[in-house]
Amino acid sequence: MSTLIVYASTHGFTEMCAQRIARELPGPVETFDLSTHPHPDLSRAGVILIGGSVHIGAIQPAVGEFCERYHDRLLRHPLALFISCMKQDEEAAEQLEAAYPLRLRAHAFATARLGGAFYFDRMSMLQRWVVKNMAGVKKSVEDLDTAMLQSFIATTCRQIRLYERKRQLETSGVN
Repeated sequence: MSTLIVYASTHGFTEMCAQRIARELPGPVETFDLSTHPHPDLSRAGVILIGGSVHIGAIQPAVGEFCERYHDRLLRHPLALFISCMKQDEEAAEQLEAAYPLRLRAHAFATARLGGAFYFDRMSMLQRWVVKNMAGVKKSVEDLDTAMLQSFIATTCRQIRLYERKRQLETSGVN
């Protein structure tokens, strides 16, 4: 069984987080960008991580559609959820809550806001205008929450080890 990281990334920050997480997890890890692979094969998955960026208060449609389409199957796996957004503290918690269905959040062994970014060189003129006028940001900025990322990775590593141990016990016939 491999760990599956599925994500959607508009300008690259969420993808960067997914790749950093993947590099630090034990065992086989597969990453899928939902914009190019909207139907990853969950049959080989053990632990599943889902991530997406929040824009104007909403998670990307590809992430929402994935969670809706595979909702019941996701509840059969150890699950972790993360978002990237530029909000902090309570506002970030509200965005995380709005991003994923209640049952998935309640089932998840970890949830996290890993930071966010505004990459002006990757935005359309309209996107730059919206960011300048709504967020008051005038140039590219990146805010990776390194401590949260490391905590999320550590928690996920522990969960993967627990999952692997449980599977070993099940296959050996020990309950």
